[in-house]
Amino acid sequence: MDDFLASACDVWLDYSVPSEDGQLLHANAVSVDGGGLLIVGPSGAGKSSLTLQMIALGATLVADDRVWISRAHERLWAEAPSATRGKIEARHLGILQMSAQPSQISAVVELRKRTPRLPPVEKVVLCGTTVPLYLASMSDYLASALLILLRQLAMDEANDAG
Repeated sequence: MDDFLASACDVWLDYSVPSEDGQLLHANAVSVDGGGLLIVGPSGAGKSSLTLQMIALGATLVADDRVWISRAHERLWAEAPSATRGKIEARHLGILQMSAQPSQISAVVELRKRTPRLPPVEKVVLCGTTVPLYLASMSDYLASALLILLRQLAMDEANDAG
């Protein structure tokens, strides 16, 4: 892992709990059309806010605040620990309940206070699986852009498979 990528992962991997079967991360995850997005960043970065915005636009909740990641069939998978499955914190409102499902992870987005206008797409290895890592700052259109990105990644994967 190069120095840039190592520093990008330091904050959220510091809160991870690895085991032989997988790793528990301080993160969120959503799914769109069968492809999942792991949302990482420091506390207060907007992970739950972004997750709620994406759900309102049609994504499905995978996990809020804690995400169990593991590798199966050469893919990275995410699911919620049983204690938080189907629950998401809506700050200043409370805990909301909804359906949630495990998902394959197609990409990771790391929320930061500032990013370049066109940040490079990096890669991160989690549970022995390499996935694209996007650096982003919260904005009014980030949820919409990430939904489009996930759909694009799903189409690319379908074209590669077929």
